[in-house]
Amino acid sequence: LNVRSLKNLALNKTATQSSYFPGYPNSGGAVDGVKSGEIGFHTQAESDPWWQVDLNSDTPVEIIRVYNRMCCKDLAKTLQILFSNDGKSWRTVYVHDGSVFGGIDGNYLEVSFVKEHTRFVRLQISGFGHFNLDEVEIYGPPEEIKNVVSTAIETKSVLQTEKTPPGEKNN
Repeated sequence: LNVRSLKNLALNKTATQSSYFPGYPNSGGAVDGVKSGEIGFHTQAESDPWWQVDLNSDTPVEIIRVYNRMCCKDLAKTLQILFSNDGKSWRTVYVHDGSVFGGIDGNYLEVSFVKEHTRFVRLQISGFGHFNLDEVEIYGPPEEIKNVVSTAIETKSVLQTEKTPPGEKNN
């Protein structure tokens, strides 16, 4: 897929994380649009630390790009991606294979999805440790395309309800 035809849905959205490491950027640093190879967010050392973003509505997600820090890249090798529609019940949609990936060097992690919708996206690492990344981009259709699809679905639904029930004549 060509991300140029898609929109970064996570850009400047509200993000949270399992804990905060003093002196480092908070969760919003991973969705500020700045890719530097440095720390976008940083958790304390803890069991299964996570970072998440609220996309504000149930949204089609097509691609997630994860930009790792340029140092300490091996910290993200147990990365998992989870989706939730309510922020409480999570389902794992991706488990990384344990390989090391980069970021601004062009070796970022890119995960593609087909027919996936979610409101909340959580990135989490397994085990005990710090979790930190540079930037997270979540791509889906631009708002105009989502509105066209929603309108088409609503129109189809209205037309189906307006049909005359079987056995009755339409006057």
